[in-house]
Parts: sequence; structure tokens; C-alpha cells
Amino acid sequence: MIKSHIKNAIGWIEIDRTKQKNALSIALLQKLLSSLQQLDEDKLVRVILIHGKENFSSGGDINDMQIDNEQEAIELAKKVQNIFSNITKISKPIIAYTKGLVFGGGLELALVCDIIISHSNANFSLPEARLGIVPGGGATQRLKGAIGKQNAAYMLFTAKQFSAQWMLSHNLVQEITDDISRVESIAMRISEQNPNAIKALKQLLQKNMDFEAESNSFAELLMNDGNRGVKSFIEKNQFPKW
Repeated sequence: MIKSHIKNAIGWIEIDRTKQKNALSIALLQKLLSSLQQLDEDKLVRVILIHGKENFSSGGDINDMQIDNEQEAIELAKKVQNIFSNITKISKPIIAYTKGLVFGGGLELALVCDIIISHSNANFSLPEARLGIVPGGGATQRLKGAIGKQNAAYMLFTAKQFSAQWMLSHNLVQEITDDISRVESIAMRISEQNPNAIKALKQLLQKNMDFEAESNSFAELLMNDGNRGVKSFIEKNQFPKW
């Protein structure tokens, strides 16, 4: 269900549940988290890229939602939320390359990644209202932070499908390309930066208006790797290779 390998400092993760259009079962999500954690601990890896073949993901596995009581439903939502929360704790940058269906839980997975690059054929949707439910993996909270409350409401209330171009124009998608080698080049560009600086940037971006944390991180890095970087730029007029 989850395939992973390392190439050129990039940890590649492929969601491979093609017949189910990459529906995210709890078992698949747990394997995904485990793969992410393993790549996060691997010193050869500097960036992680998540993708699927035909589809990114059609959403949560509907079979997991055949539940008999409310407490089980709460526990299901909490399991998914806990996995997504742990994904946000991965220290290395995560790029989602979205293609085909990016529905429900698939969109929630993209939301916990740091950067979203999309294929032009991607369709984004939160169709839960059509089923008489709401998202359970964090979309109502994360989406409004990403595209604003009104745009999030528009997506959630209408349950429509939205194109990659619409998502790009509303700042959820950072770039559209049909060439995965372009996505790889973006990952490579990130991998060439100082890994401690990237780790600190990721942590800072998850905070809310914490200027003290930024100044502390700036000072800590400047006294270490930053000192080498500044000297290299002054003396050689070039950035160092990390």
C-alpha cells in the first residue's frame, strides 16, 4: 500500500492502492506515518515527497465508517487526527504532489504537508456534506487557515470539485506541473539548503505570531551554521554547500 525509496536526498513515498483510488484506510495511514518517521530519521534524506500514480487519494476508506455507535465514530476521527498531527511533527519538509482525485481525507493529507505541487488534472473536493457528515481529519480547521474562512466555507458547503488552477489562485497549491521531474527539482532545491535552517523554518511556520521564537532561532543558527554561511558569502561571494 505504501512504497518508499530514497533518491538524491529525497525520500519518495508512493501511495499504491490503485483499485480503491488510494482510499485512506486507518491501516494505510499508519503505514504512511511509519514510513514518514523512518525517512525523517534517515540522515541521507533532506526532503520527503508524497504522491500517487493515477490519484493522490479519493479520501477516507468508506469501509472504516461503517460504525455502530457514536463513541466508535469519535475514536475513528481521533485516530485520523492523531496520525495527521504526527505527520505535522515530521522535522523534514514534505511536498505533496497531487494528481487526479484529491478528495476528503486526501485533501486533509495534503493540508498537513508543507508544500503542495499539483498536476493539472487534479480535482480537489470535500464532499462530506453530500454524505450527511463533516470532515473528521482536521479539514474544517486547517483549510480556513490555508485559504480563509469564506473560501473554506465555499468548498465545504457546496461539496463541489475544484480544479488545480482554482486552488492555485486561492494559494493552497504553490505550482502546477504535469512533469514529476519538475517536482523533483523543487525538492532538490530545498535539499541544497542548510538542513538546520530548514528544520527551524518548518518549526517557526507552525507557530502563531511567535516573534521571540524567531529571534531565538535566528541567534542560535547565526552562532553556528550561519556563521560559516555569512563568512563564505563575504569572502567568496557565494553560498556554501551544505
